Amino acid sequence: MDAVQTLKRALGTVGRGDFETTGPGDITWPREKIAVFVQGCLQYGCETHGKISTPGWKQRSRINRDRAQRTDQDLASRGWTVVRFFECEVTATTGSAVDTILDQFDSVGDDLDDAHVEMETKVRVAIQDLELRVGQSALIRFLSVVGGLGASAFRRKDVEHALIEREGWAIDDFKKAWRGCMHHQIIRYRSDGVHTAALFKPVMKEMGIK
Repeated sequence: MDAVQTLKRALGTVGRGDFETTGPGDITWPREKIAVFVQGCLQYGCETHGKISTPGWKQRSRINRDRAQRTDQDLASRGWTVVRFFECEVTATTGSAVDTILDQFDSVGDDLDDAHVEMETKVRVAIQDLELRVGQSALIRFLSVVGGLGASAFRRKDVEHALIEREGWAIDDFKKAWRGCMHHQIIRYRSDGVHTAALFKPVMKEMGIK
C-alpha cells in the first residue's frame, strides 16, 4: 500500500522509524504495544472515497469493518493501543496522521516506565532469593543449562540429567533451584513441556549470562 510507505517515511523523519512491520498492524511498536492500520478506502467504506452502490462491495466492506472491530477489541483486551487511518487520510494529511501516532507514545509513556521499574524489582528479588537458596555460581550454572534447552519445550529430566548425573549436583540443591525458578516465573510448565518464562531473559541479562 503506497499510503503505508508514505507513513513509514514520515515517521522516520520524526525519529519514530523504530517500528516493525510484523505484528498485528501495518506498522507496529511491540514494546509500547501500539499498532497502526492503514485501510483501503474502497475495502473499508471510507465516507469520501468508499461510497459504492454494488451490493457485493457493500457487503465486503461491512465484513471488513466488522473484522476490524473484532481485531481492535481483541488487541485492546491485551493492552494494545490501536490507531486506524484510511489511505486518503494518510496521503492527504500525512503530518496529521503522524501527530496522532506520536500522541499515543505520550499516553503510554508513564505506563512503560512503571512496568520497567516493576520488572527490575522482580528481577532483583528473584536473584537475591535464588542466590540464598543455592548460591550464585550454582544459579548461573542452572540458568545456563536451562538456556541451552530453552529454545523449545524441554523436560525436567533433561535438566536433572545435566546437573545431577553429569555434574554431581545434590538432589536437594536441584530441587531448590527448580522450585525457586518456577516460583519467580523464570521457567514454567505448559501442555507440551517446560518453557522459559517472563523473567528468564531479564535475569540472564542482569547476571551477565550469555
